[in-house]
Amino acid sequence: MRWIKFFLAFAIMGCSNALTTFSDQESDEALLFEAREAIRKGQWTNAINACSLIDAAMLTQESYAVTCASAFAGRCGFNVLDLVTLLQGVSGSVTVFELLVDELDSTTAQDVSDCEDAEAILHGIGGASIRSAEANGLAVLLGLYKVGVVLNELADPDEDGLPAGHNSCAMADDDTDMIATSFAEISDSLTLLASQSTFWDLLNTGMTAVCGAVEAQFDDTYNICKYTTGSFTTNLRKGVRTIVREGAMLGMDECTGDAPVPACNCP
Repeated sequence: MRWIKFFLAFAIMGCSNALTTFSDQESDEALLFEAREAIRKGQWTNAINACSLIDAAMLTQESYAVTCASAFAGRCGFNVLDLVTLLQGVSGSVTVFELLVDELDSTTAQDVSDCEDAEAILHGIGGASIRSAEANGLAVLLGLYKVGVVLNELADPDEDGLPAGHNSCAMADDDTDMIATSFAEISDSLTLLASQSTFWDLLNTGMTAVCGAVEAQFDDTYNICKYTTGSFTTNLRKGVRTIVREGAMLGMDECTGDAPVPACNCP
């Protein structure tokens, strides 16, 4: 009789655990649905609140990560269609980050934080080789936008355009590392996306060219496109600051006259 009671108790406990796991899964799925509905309505904080209740382990799954990253991205002002439209204005005399710094206004420290959180959630899926094309595309566009927000907050806090004499070579290490993180992910993602469309190919060509120019000016230890893992070195930070500073490819043209890397860099 005791054995019967023991096995009965064990079976009940097992069923209880199974039901709890099932219930947790149901709860996470319900929260995911709630977050998506809030995003659809542009209710970013509501979406973020729903995401904050989802089991952290679920955020490594792409469906959850893309949704929750989109919630934080939306609150920091990111809009895919607006950004793609804006990037169509890139030309021989107007670079990506000149456009972004000029276009963005009223950015705040909270925007920077939300963009960082969005990017961190997305990167939590794994590297570019693990993520889908959709997630890699989001990583590229969000990365570009985040860098624009960071630069706008650092270089143009009064929203009246880049001040004369601004020098990104003096950018603090923490701020540089935020940008370096985005550049490294952008480069990795574009390598995989380049063959899929002219749009991605053009962005990849620009990123590869500016990284190549930095390497040619210094050496490969300055090339953020070759970064793999670990802390950002002094040379990598100088390379990143150079990309931000130059004016012929991606940067803010701080030396004016569409100055390329050889004429506008951070030695």
